[in-house]
Amino acid sequence: RNPGRQPLPFGLGYHPYFRVPFRDAPGADCWVEAPARSFWELRDNLPTGVRQPVDALRDLNQPRRFDALTLDDVLTDLAPHATAQGLLRLGQIGQAPDNLVVSLWASPAFRELVVFTPPHRQAICLEPYTCTTDAINLQARGIDAGLQRLEPGQRWSAVVELQVTSNSQATAGA
Repeated sequence: RNPGRQPLPFGLGYHPYFRVPFRDAPGADCWVEAPARSFWELRDNLPTGVRQPVDALRDLNQPRRFDALTLDDVLTDLAPHATAQGLLRLGQIGQAPDNLVVSLWASPAFRELVVFTPPHRQAICLEPYTCTTDAINLQARGIDAGLQRLEPGQRWSAVVELQVTSNSQATAGA
């Protein structure tokens, strides 16, 4: 809620790290999937304002093996799967042969997804954002970066949900 007398520009992002593999298991093989059609071009880790179509390096529209990825990117132009509750599946991480899957669901306001593989290679981050990094400066340049605006007295809410499944029905794209 904005209790002030002026409009409140804001953005919200979460930074969950997931251990990979989820648990030690013989033959554990992890994959990542995220339905993005574009990514923000970065310079010194800040978006330039240019969006590019996902390339082979960043294309997670089909499950990709975690051990083949080295990413620190802001994905956008998401084409997520929807639920009856109005949440959108922004990404998944899975582990075979156990069929363990972590699915990231969020309200439509979360239009960006940062995907980061830390240098230690023991985790992956799927980070839902309502706007890209440096959105306030991009918006000032006339670039739609997803910056939210809350008028005086107005309320805003959204949901981010993590779902873990571990049965044989849980597969990428299901």
